[in-house]
Amino acid sequence: MLSLEGRQLGNYDVIRRIRSGGMGAVYEGKQRTAFDRRVAIKVILGNYAADKEMRRRFVREARTVARLHHPHILHLIEYGDEQGILYLVMPFIEGGTLTSYLRLFPGGLPDLNELAGIYQQLLDAVEYAHDEGLIHRDIKSSNVLLEQRRSGILHGTQHVYLADFGLVRTSKQAELEQAGYLCAWRIALSNVDG
Repeated sequence: MLSLEGRQLGNYDVIRRIRSGGMGAVYEGKQRTAFDRRVAIKVILGNYAADKEMRRRFVREARTVARLHHPHILHLIEYGDEQGILYLVMPFIEGGTLTSYLRLFPGGLPDLNELAGIYQQLLDAVEYAHDEGLIHRDIKSSNVLLEQRRSGILHGTQHVYLADFGLVRTSKQAELEQAGYLCAWRIALSNVDG
């Protein structure tokens, strides 16, 4: 995979790769302003960035995330297309993913109250997205970011952000895709005769 470290994308300096996936990578970056704000830059590279359908999905993800305003959904700062590289810019979250957090407890789980707090925040984000007519479709521990609160009454607890809306569907799209199908457990639990 092409390394972008040391390059500039829009108004951002690319510092280091955080993780890679099948279609691209996430980098730590720095906004080129007086504030030098740390950011995360999600990039789509190569054949994927050149693919017409992928470009359409990328713009849809950017527009979808841009319209969401919730304390537990990672917001979009901006998106761009530079020299065939599609990118999304989001705040840099210091704490890492839920995956990396859970690895800190190889013999078991963290405190159940703390875990319940993490999942309640995640559920709040999912409920908000659903209220906005969106289905995330890729909720997994690597798409849940954690940041430890450093002040206030909740000092020391985790603040949760749901990220990566790349596979998002609207409720209406999902309804159309599922036309003519009702899973067995829904049939068993419903009063079919009305």
